[in-house]
Amino acid sequence: MNNEEENKQLLDEITTTGTEAMMKANIDPALIYAFRKTGMLVSENNMNLFSKNDLKEWDKAIEEFNRIQEASKLN
Repeated sequence: MNNEEENKQLLDEITTTGTEAMMKANIDPALIYAFRKTGMLVSENNMNLFSKNDLKEWDKAIEEFNRIQEASKLN
């Protein structure tokens, strides 16, 4: 396994562990979705650490989650 593969495997493990912890902590599913989609975890406390583009990506992920939820209610 090369470095790139090892890094991807580690990132996948971190994402899975983070997701499981957030679910156990009853974090809003929209935030979990955005975390998994973007690799970021944005809050009011750390928002200033992200670029405008990062925040746009985060907001798009939240909006996408909400659209998916609304569409599933229609079916």
